[in-house]
Amino acid sequence: AVEDVRAAKRPRLERPENLLFGTVKTAGRGKEFIFMDCPDSGHDLDVFVHKAVIDPGSVEVGDTLAFTLHFTPDGKPQAAAPVWRLCGWLGEGEKIVFGEYVGTIEKLTAAGAGEVDCREATAKFGRRPTIYSTLMQSKGLDVGDVVAFDVRTGSKGHLQVAAPFWRRCPSDQGAHLAYPQAAPSLGKGKVYIGAVKSVDPAKGYGFIDGPAAGFKQDVFVLHSVADPSSLAPGQVVGFQVKFDEKDRPQAAAPLWRMAGWLK
Repeated sequence: AVEDVRAAKRPRLERPENLLFGTVKTAGRGKEFIFMDCPDSGHDLDVFVHKAVIDPGSVEVGDTLAFTLHFTPDGKPQAAAPVWRLCGWLGEGEKIVFGEYVGTIEKLTAAGAGEVDCREATAKFGRRPTIYSTLMQSKGLDVGDVVAFDVRTGSKGHLQVAAPFWRRCPSDQGAHLAYPQAAPSLGKGKVYIGAVKSVDPAKGYGFIDGPAAGFKQDVFVLHSVADPSSLAPGQVVGFQVKFDEKDRPQAAAPLWRMAGWLK
């Protein structure tokens, strides 16, 4: 028999109470955005997701996604990064729930299973959980992917990632802003695209989702670069980057915020 085992949530995950689930309505490579159907969004419009938040080619119509929601100044619903894709199948009548652990697929075993690095699961059970090779292949999983999951132990004592679980969706690394080539204040550096992850107006800073913009760490935004009160989680921004003495990425002025609604 297979015994489900549950543990405390990974502290760094801090699952938001307003986490929603939606179904992909449009997707495909080369698209600038996708739309999701989310009856619990409280809005008649479908939820918009820009490619700086999720690569439209990484999901398919009918996929279930988990996300947090924000609204544009004109009241239209948009998904904020990160967005998670459900991997595996729900049983009939089974309720959708989010994973209690978060980890990174660190390596493949000789049999092709994915070994997940998750300190909380390892500390509790004394070993790392693995993802079946069949799921790794069918869901296109690879080393470096971030997953949110529950765990179970099999009859032979193997610790396994319980299906279904969640994979953090990649953004489109090629996403870019269209801006006037002659803009005198743009500067000469490369312009990156990312989604605002968090802001703290009282402390005078915010963060841009780093992995979605191509960085290992979140990108720090100081109040001298952008007024935190003018930003909101999920907003798409264009920015240049500099690095501090510890090689951590920081947004450099000017910072560009996407305005309007893509069609």
